[in-house]
Amino acid sequence: MNTNSFGSKLAGGIKKFLWMAAIPVILFVIFWVATPGFGPNSILVILNQSMIPMAIGYGMCFLMKAGMMELSAGAQIILIGIVGVQFSKTFGMPGFIIGCIVTGVLTGLLKGAVFALLRIPSMVISLGMCLILEVIGRWIAGGKGKMDLDKSLGFIGKVPYNFVIIAILGILFLLIFYNTAFGSHVRAIGNNEVVAKSLGIKPIKVKFLCYTVCGFFFGFAAILQVCYSNTIAAKMSMGSLPMVFKPMMGVLIGIELNRIYDNFLVNILVGELGMAIIFNGLMAAGLPTTIQDFVTGFFLLFVMLISANRESAGDAIRRIKLRRQAAKQEG
Repeated sequence: MNTNSFGSKLAGGIKKFLWMAAIPVILFVIFWVATPGFGPNSILVILNQSMIPMAIGYGMCFLMKAGMMELSAGAQIILIGIVGVQFSKTFGMPGFIIGCIVTGVLTGLLKGAVFALLRIPSMVISLGMCLILEVIGRWIAGGKGKMDLDKSLGFIGKVPYNFVIIAILGILFLLIFYNTAFGSHVRAIGNNEVVAKSLGIKPIKVKFLCYTVCGFFFGFAAILQVCYSNTIAAKMSMGSLPMVFKPMMGVLIGIELNRIYDNFLVNILVGELGMAIIFNGLMAAGLPTTIQDFVTGFFLLFVMLISANRESAGDAIRRIKLRRQAAKQEG
């Protein structure tokens, strides 16, 4: 009996995984058929362009699953990249990698400390920190407002090494999110913070750690971001915000898909790949940037609408089913 139960669960898990894997495949086929300039030659480009949002998404997932909003990720990653390039000029590759990771953790600790001390909504903190981190990055970058990485070091963020980095980050995400007390506390707070507190979980402490772990992942995202073009430019007046939207949408999609298949690693990967396919398809179709921005805004609002109204929609569906059952019984 136990063997049959295990076999049925395994078969159900494989079936759900295949459904998730089919989503980006279906999107790709749709754009392949509908857009002349889109096809198999776009696969490597899509995979390459989805690596940075994926690294950001795995970090953002901890905060967003805990009910936090993160809009300062772009400013944080730019600052991390600027510091990493600065260290690379003296210490080479080790300085670049260690500088990015350490700066990511330190900036994460800073944001977590601000949240823990001020106890104000994460949205407000993220906007304030966005402005602060942008100014710090601009100050470190100096007069040109950007820093260039030595081309001999940029290979680490390009194919195939970027795939290796994402694979390592994916394994780390899986271990932390599903196999540590911290990960279980994040999931508990995301499911119901009041119940989590009644079980002895301290939300402020957990959310502080979320910022720190998020900063660690952002350190690797900064490595990929800098190596993508061998340069990193400072932004001002919230010019870093556009960097946040695609990773955020990928995570939101992953959170919704998690209701079908309980594996955030796979779901975020599917979400980020799906977004990369959509935007590359729109570019291949020759649509102007304004239309692409419109689609970005529309998708963000649509996914947020589904996420915010998930429970009420579920209740409405259940009420309809109960009415139909009652009508059948009366008939």
